[in-house]
Amino acid sequence: KPDIIIRKKTRDKFNLKDEEIVILCIANFFRYKGQNDIIEAINLKKEIFLNSFKVIFVGKDYGRLELLKKKVTDYGLQKNFIYLNEKTDVKKIFPASDIAILASHEEGFSNFVLESMSSGLAMIASRVGGNEEAIVHGQSGLLFEPKNVEELSNNIEKLINNHDLLRKLSVNGKKSINKLFSLKKTVTSYEDLYLSMIKK
Repeated sequence: KPDIIIRKKTRDKFNLKDEEIVILCIANFFRYKGQNDIIEAINLKKEIFLNSFKVIFVGKDYGRLELLKKKVTDYGLQKNFIYLNEKTDVKKIFPASDIAILASHEEGFSNFVLESMSSGLAMIASRVGGNEEAIVHGQSGLLFEPKNVEELSNNIEKLINNHDLLRKLSVNGKKSINKLFSLKKTVTSYEDLYLSMIKK
């Protein structure tokens, strides 16, 4: 499978071990995007994670990245974090990852959630925008209240420490998002047909 080849190549490029769980967050570095919450959440439970992990932040820096890097270093987590800029070819990062986190405090319908779930990543997302439409908590992903670091931390722990749950959410998430997409396409095509008939 092409995705398996891309996964191996990308993991080799970033020195990611096969057994490491890779957590992905693609969002520009604004306060409301919640990268700080992810760092805090990981620091809360770092002592009880049963599997080794890496976090990949991808995004354009709007003046917050150095602050975040300093916090990561202060927590002794610098070996667990990778920072990539907005020019990164994210198509290659998705297959190399296992978990996706959207920790935004506010958001519309997130493309990152759709891309992550359709790529088979287990999704953790804040209850904002369209996330509750896309995710059934505990079935196709995990949800948490925005800014609730403890709840986010619990969700991360569940997936890092439970391969079966990670796999379940990965498979179910992919199925459910594809259904949602095809349903939206069907509704849109009926709307287009209806509008075209009205115009005649």
